[in-house]
Amino acid sequence: MSRTIWVGAVAYDPKVVTIWEGMRHYFHEEAHLDVEVVLFQSYEMQVAALLAARGAPRAARRAATCIS
Repeated sequence: MSRTIWVGAVAYDPKVVTIWEGMRHYFHEEAHLDVEVVLFQSYEMQVAALLAARGAPRAARRAATCIS
């Protein structure tokens, strides 16, 4: 049974997107882990998603950019 690991980060600079795209690629291709990266516009939005109910990944999608 495969479970997705959700990783949250704040995209405070455009280079952060590139960094996390590379990390996500590594997780998938080299470590064989199902990882989804959620990038937030601010630390406040990230904290709000972390404190949300069990549906936090869904709430995070509304407030963040998902790298696919």
